[in-house]
Amino acid sequence: MKGEEVEEIIKELEKLIPRVRLYGMLEEIKWLEASGRISHTLANWVRRMQKIGFRPIIGIKKGVIKAIGIKAGAKDIPTALFHQFEAKTKQFRNQGKKIRVAITHGDNLKGAQKLKELIEKNLKNNEVVFINLIDNVLGVLVGPDTLILAWCEIT
Repeated sequence: MKGEEVEEIIKELEKLIPRVRLYGMLEEIKWLEASGRISHTLANWVRRMQKIGFRPIIGIKKGVIKAIGIKAGAKDIPTALFHQFEAKTKQFRNQGKKIRVAITHGDNLKGAQKLKELIEKNLKNNEVVFINLIDNVLGVLVGPDTLILAWCEIT
């Protein structure tokens, strides 16, 4: 996109937005509870689920970040996110499409690197373009050890 006008870049980004998927998992739900984003009752329900190996997956649905599913047998967050990503990208990978991935974390570089390694080692046609620390605005809501994976198929 070198040398292109700002308007052209914005048009390209607007075409890309609907194709971007995002999945995330939180280690501890207390941060969402403390911010008032979820009720105390719901937070307790999530804690009980986590104790028996179920973890909620957050994602984007109709432009809003919310719970989009539950992962059973979630040994750890990087492995659970990898399995979610693997299942959701299977169709694209079978079509030979390349998938670009970005990983962000709440002070969980070790988990982010493990997720990157799982993707690069086990799946073809993927490019992890960066790993970064989540920004403060979102980080204060999701807390430490959160992992978020965003991806888009490249046409």
